[in-house]
Amino acid sequence: MLGSISLSISSPRRRHAGCKCSSVVCGEMRCRWIGVRWVLFALVLGSSAPACNGTFGAAPTDNTAADGAQIDGTAGDASVADGSESPAECGDAVCSGAETHASCPSDCGFVHPGVGVGLVQLNFVKEKIARNQEPWKGAYTKMLGSYLMKMSRVPGAVPEVRCAASTGKNYIAAHPELGLSEVGCAEQLDDSAAAYGHALAWYYGGDRAHAQKAVEILNAWSGTLTKIFFDQPRTDMNVQIFANGLHQSGWSGQNFSRAAEIIRHTFNAEAGETAFDAAGFEKMLRDVYLPLTMAGGAGRGSWNGFGVNVNFSMIDATIGIGVFLSDTAVYESGLTTFREHLPSAIYMEGDDTSAYANLAGMPIPPKGTIYDKTNVSASSIAGIWNNPSTFIDGVEGETCRDMSHMAMGFGGMANAAETARLQGADLYGEFQSRLLASLELNAAFINAADAAEALPENWPCPGAINMGGTGYRVGWEIEFNHFAQREGIEMPHVSALVARYRPSGTGLHMNWETLTHAGVP
Repeated sequence: MLGSISLSISSPRRRHAGCKCSSVVCGEMRCRWIGVRWVLFALVLGSSAPACNGTFGAAPTDNTAADGAQIDGTAGDASVADGSESPAECGDAVCSGAETHASCPSDCGFVHPGVGVGLVQLNFVKEKIARNQEPWKGAYTKMLGSYLMKMSRVPGAVPEVRCAASTGKNYIAAHPELGLSEVGCAEQLDDSAAAYGHALAWYYGGDRAHAQKAVEILNAWSGTLTKIFFDQPRTDMNVQIFANGLHQSGWSGQNFSRAAEIIRHTFNAEAGETAFDAAGFEKMLRDVYLPLTMAGGAGRGSWNGFGVNVNFSMIDATIGIGVFLSDTAVYESGLTTFREHLPSAIYMEGDDTSAYANLAGMPIPPKGTIYDKTNVSASSIAGIWNNPSTFIDGVEGETCRDMSHMAMGFGGMANAAETARLQGADLYGEFQSRLLASLELNAAFINAADAAEALPENWPCPGAINMGGTGYRVGWEIEFNHFAQREGIEMPHVSALVARYRPSGTGLHMNWETLTHAGVP
């Protein structure tokens, strides 16, 4: 039986407008927590890196294109507050030691670590594992047994990543004289997931070898990668040859930012160990990732399209990168795009399309894209929704494509909302009815298909259900934990699905979520 957690932790934070923090060693730093009472620590440091140590278990707060993705969710395992502010020079707080410490808010009001998981969540799971409690112990064992977690792994960093979708693959094969090929795709995805896994293993188990492996991977990529191809070159029909560059930037950007956030704020290299090159990693994120993941990024060229799973992967990557960089503009950009696109990813009856001449009873076009024009045709919108027979509450943009791509979209939404929650923004609450409707609806479809039962009569698609591999088995745990465990909302269909596939494995950007989020406060 799935446990119930009644504790809910969420608090608003004031962030400095336009704030962009730098990585500097500071002489003084204040760290704040909220719990039974407010506590303020002032640490006077010497020449060593700033550290924030404590034993507080409550949540930190601050007063201040073509898709072509291949997904197999088992194939990654294969398939006293005084209102004071932190000094402006303390933009980069490092919490030392993985045993006991609290999150360190930077001068911009960000809480670190705070991408996907915070210290409350990390410590909760750490204790469960130490007590051999399930499902955490089994999930931890599963993670450690993954091929991604082998200590013999050698990072496969390359200077340029080139990943094609189906059209690009065919074009490359038909034109060998061009000398084009895919480079670094599996290596980048696997290494990013491995870095995250080793960062988690370091924190949960305290083995410094795992931290060093994560550092090795992170440093290798930040010291090597200069470009992820996307917009150019193009085929004779003006289609991007390496169209999956957007996907790569989103998927690996999510994993890398989670891994780097944990390492940066919980691990200090000792004598003989390799230090994490945070400055180099920041540069890679700014120069290579953000031009692709941010809406309007220069790396996107003329692309201004929409696909639920790819867009929400990029949105989550942008939010996570913004937190890692303590860059308000980047973080807020991700939040804005989430808010603009979520209503265009999940349909609800009564959605206001009155500004569009041809869309009565249809989904809202995704704001800021090529579909966001008053005379957009109904067929164009139906097309990006994979042509459902009817629109019903909760149908997701890729429900009629396949269940695995649909779940990938949920994965990006969940991870983005979870990071935002750690930073004080309640995306879950803003879109609760829409998210709940879609989660339950699509879980019901999957449960019926898994049981070889007839699909519910409200199946909205013209053909039979397409599972799209096994990726549909992951991507549910985070939202289920928030709504069912934290908020106490009944989710019978999602509950059955989650229970059936625990402990979850890996799938692109959706990794070991039973381990990291089952029952966490």
